[in-house]
Amino acid sequence: MLAVGAGIAIVFITSVFGHPLFAVPVLAIPVAVSIVRRSRRDAVAVLSLYVAFLLFIPAQLIFSPLGGSGTPANVLGIVMLWWWLHTRTVPGLGVSKGRSPVRWAIYGFGAAMMASYAAMGFRPIYPDEISGADRGVMFFLGCAGIALLACDGIADRARFDVLVRRLVAAGGLVAAFGVYQFFTLYDINTISVPLLTRNQKVADVVERSIFHRVAGTASHPIEFGVVMAMLLPLALHLALFSERGKRLRWWLASGVIALVIPMTLSRAAVVTLAVALVIIVPTWPPRWRRRGILIGGTFAVAVRVAIPGLVGTVTSLFTNINNDPSTSGRTQDYTYFADLFVQRPILGRGFFTFLPDIYTIFDNEFLVILVEMGIVGLIALLAVLVSGMGSARAARRAATDDATRHLGQVLAASIAGGTIAFGTFDALSFPTAAGLMFLLIGLAGALRRLTREGPVAPGEPVPRRDALADRSYWWTKRSKALT
Repeated sequence: MLAVGAGIAIVFITSVFGHPLFAVPVLAIPVAVSIVRRSRRDAVAVLSLYVAFLLFIPAQLIFSPLGGSGTPANVLGIVMLWWWLHTRTVPGLGVSKGRSPVRWAIYGFGAAMMASYAAMGFRPIYPDEISGADRGVMFFLGCAGIALLACDGIADRARFDVLVRRLVAAGGLVAAFGVYQFFTLYDINTISVPLLTRNQKVADVVERSIFHRVAGTASHPIEFGVVMAMLLPLALHLALFSERGKRLRWWLASGVIALVIPMTLSRAAVVTLAVALVIIVPTWPPRWRRRGILIGGTFAVAVRVAIPGLVGTVTSLFTNINNDPSTSGRTQDYTYFADLFVQRPILGRGFFTFLPDIYTIFDNEFLVILVEMGIVGLIALLAVLVSGMGSARAARRAATDDATRHLGQVLAASIAGGTIAFGTFDALSFPTAAGLMFLLIGLAGALRRLTREGPVAPGEPVPRRDALADRSYWWTKRSKALT
């Protein structure tokens, strides 16, 4: 009966308004209500929705009134920050309130960002820079919501593993789309989503050598390659430690993600993956290392045979690096960077005010942060990245089982690889790479908490000191003593 009623409503709305898009809410609203009713309605459910927005919706589609920081994923991140703030003021919501390095690092980065925002008012400034600074505040609020809710809101290890599986599954699907794009040259700019507008037309199929670089749903092939390289260690973890009957699906996801990385023809992606593997592989048993070398060699040979020239082109990215115009362009910007940096070395010019249309592009996020937020901002950003790696390593040291120890090492490796990639492109200007990095940092903080402190049961009050009750007790006791 519901299906018949929905069908009649769709036909009626389409015939009245003359466009099938007006019938979309008739289907979308019941589906959304069904999903919400069947969901656990906890932090993992919302974070899973964030993963879908981040990886499935093309990064250049935004809510137009909100500007470049108005991607659906970032807007949901701001909603998550509101939720997290609500849990901090209302006790008994089952959210951790213990000490967390990730949380304090996010606080520090937010303080540094607002200091640079205030310092921006003491220099001549373009109107577009003010808009950019406002977008920067929105961007930070979204990223903070992602990291803080992931760090404090995941109730137990089972739900943590559910989120990791959903993240890897979404990454595998997007990687499969990237492989399809490599062979068909599918133009992602043809994809449209109701209520969203295109921020800019992205050349998602860029040529390098004789191949076309793919960007998937990301803004650029570099971003897509780095995102896939950060997800591959998590996929390998699931392939190694899942139940025997479910390992094949994760091996397939690992293979597809590994296949799409060279298709981006990105040095940053290769470096990210290399750093991650250097951190992970030495912790494997000798038997695993031997099999890993064998599988990796076989995979490279298979790619070389199936796609002639691809492996050689990726190799030439490093052997001919001195002759690459992109490399020389990066080094030529160092003089211009020095001139800008010495003008405001402490707090910078303002977060997100270094606009390419006015100034230039630095393919190095650390240089961009030094210009926008100064030395204070660079220290704050490094603190956020190090807190993620340190929390993952702390979880590894506190773990009592092999799977958790390996997962901690994998998270540390993914964050470390992404950190190195920050030095190869302006990562915070790319929403998919930045959002994934903050999500992984939040997951590292959550794994540290769950490993060291145990789960927090939803609905149970979180133990904490009630200062008002203590003060009342003290005054009562003091009054009796005086009497």
